[in-house]
Amino acid sequence: MTSQKISEMFIAFIDDVENLSKDAWEHLQKQTSFIFAQLDEESKTKINQLMETGAFKSRTELISILIKKGIVAESERFEGINTYASEIKELELKLQNMTQGI
Repeated sequence: MTSQKISEMFIAFIDDVENLSKDAWEHLQKQTSFIFAQLDEESKTKINQLMETGAFKSRTELISILIKKGIVAESERFEGINTYASEIKELELKLQNMTQGI
């Protein structure tokens, strides 16, 4: 195999990786939101312990699962918050309508 052929294959490989990365990144952008958070040492230790089990592909996957579980566990609280938030929005609209002519 010539060096020219190897160079061509390498360039084709890099192009494929770039396209795959671009496609994967676009998919991720459509499916998820990235949120950066600070963790205390205890939380970090627990996450590292769970990662050491090998059950998770990444910390991102693990943290996403833990957040989902927390939301499910607190679903009643979130329902109450949503109820109050809706009421507040309705009151804001009423105030805007009342003050429009001023």
